[in-house]
Amino acid sequence: MEDNNNELLPELIDDSEPLDLPESKRKVYTEQGDPEITSLHQKWKRGKLNIQPDFQRGFVWDPIKASRLIESILLDIPLPVIYLSQEKDGIEYVIDGQQRLTSFFSFIDGKLLGKDFKLNKLNVFTELNGSYFKDLPDELQDKILYYKIRTITFQKESKQDLKFEVFERLNTGAVSLNDQELRNCIYRGKYNDLLWKLSEDETFCELLGYKEPQKRMLDVEFVLRFAAFYHNTFINYTPPIKKFLNNDMEKYRNISDQDSLKLRNAFKNTVSIIKSFLGGHAFKRFYSGNESQPNGNWEKKKFNASLYDIMMDTFARIDKNQAMQNLDAMREVFINLLTSDQQFIDSIELSTSSKQAIHMRFTKWRNALDSIFSITQKEPRCFSSQLKEILYKSNPTCTICNQKILNIDDSALDHIEQYWTGGKTIPENARLTHRYCNNARSRGNDIPIIVEFPGNPIIDRTRRSTQRIIVIENDKIFCKSSVAVLIEAANWLIKKGRITTSKCPIKLKDSGSSYLINTRPIHEDGREFYKGGTKLLNNLYIDKNWSQDICIKKTKELLFYCDIPATQFDLDE
Repeated sequence: MEDNNNELLPELIDDSEPLDLPESKRKVYTEQGDPEITSLHQKWKRGKLNIQPDFQRGFVWDPIKASRLIESILLDIPLPVIYLSQEKDGIEYVIDGQQRLTSFFSFIDGKLLGKDFKLNKLNVFTELNGSYFKDLPDELQDKILYYKIRTITFQKESKQDLKFEVFERLNTGAVSLNDQELRNCIYRGKYNDLLWKLSEDETFCELLGYKEPQKRMLDVEFVLRFAAFYHNTFINYTPPIKKFLNNDMEKYRNISDQDSLKLRNAFKNTVSIIKSFLGGHAFKRFYSGNESQPNGNWEKKKFNASLYDIMMDTFARIDKNQAMQNLDAMREVFINLLTSDQQFIDSIELSTSSKQAIHMRFTKWRNALDSIFSITQKEPRCFSSQLKEILYKSNPTCTICNQKILNIDDSALDHIEQYWTGGKTIPENARLTHRYCNNARSRGNDIPIIVEFPGNPIIDRTRRSTQRIIVIENDKIFCKSSVAVLIEAANWLIKKGRITTSKCPIKLKDSGSSYLINTRPIHEDGREFYKGGTKLLNNLYIDKNWSQDICIKKTKELLFYCDIPATQFDLDE
């Protein structure tokens, strides 16, 4: 397996969406105190104060920083507030202050992360360098033990979602907790423990490209992302993703043995498939070439959480044997999505935590897999990967641009006589090309006729049958029918904010009691849309019970309705 040097990015969560809390749930219950360090130390010893389970993994200070904190007490320097959370089990958990309390308790006990802990590199009390707590004079020991530190405890009556929100704002320590570290403090239980254990899976660690657990729990958060989509499905996802993950941790906090086993098996099955599927390229982009440099390439380091989500979720829901039998075909459709489907590319790069982006990438990837697992055509549409490998090894030259293809992943097999004109999927009708050249090539009689307009052309078309290419602000969308023209135009208007839920229902001129677009597939007089209508983006619905000419007419009227002037589009009626 190739070396995997994934860059795990900590900024994974888009928290731009507000919390939806009723007014009655917006109160936080707190209690303030000034306990002595020795009191907190004894509470910790008795198991009533949890500074961090397995804190060896979470402690990020070094002995020098811990020593200087002790020196701050000796200098009577006021220390920041420590925030605690009281849970239903009666135990108090540290939300902000773990590093400080760990330093205090470790010095008193003489051990830090399993090693002897003595003061070093002090700047003021230099004579104490090399001293253990037991070596200090009684008055200095007392000064440390009886030092009072302000604590604020959030009581168990406070709502969990609101506590999480408040903890984020109060998370002001020298090394602030990230979202998953906060969840680790708030959502204690069997589920949290299971996520930790799964994050240590050898194959999972190999795919993410690290040899030891991540100190900031990013690996645990990735397991949670998998689990949340596995439990809820992408259909039920509602942003922000931070709340989506919080809700899953709260719901499964005391997960049953049956659900735990089911999740564990799905997780292990999934990472096994992905290791065989992509190996060192797991969860990374493949970039297509361009006109000046047709050779494409794999992303070397940057981890893509969007690709992680769709792969982990879909492979958890398919038979492992079926997946293993179709690895080459799956690899082809995956790279094709990354190089030729702009909607899919946008969904993994732009506003990736939005409902629209998540639905887009999950749907496209699932449809791509379905096309592999449910092939029923007598004449296959795609050439085999074995044939591609044979042609590549024989002569890795693109038959379109005549340049060398540097990587077999960047090669594609194209029909010499095009498939739609009757060309067969046989070796004699195959040619090797760059993916870029294949996607950008001329398609004979299928060349779109682009009409020039004043200003920016919005929509152009092909003349073959009812198929068209919609060009909307440089976004080219292939439409198989006139109905698709109407649907794609509506979705474009939704993406651009021209159509919103608040502007619905939309009734065009002379439509009587009929709506074109509504938040429900129902007309003004209670009639249902034809066959339930078609679901658009943002959970809107469009009626489409018309002929080709009427669909084109409705498209023009919809564009007019949304203030797009006639000079910026052209459609035949």
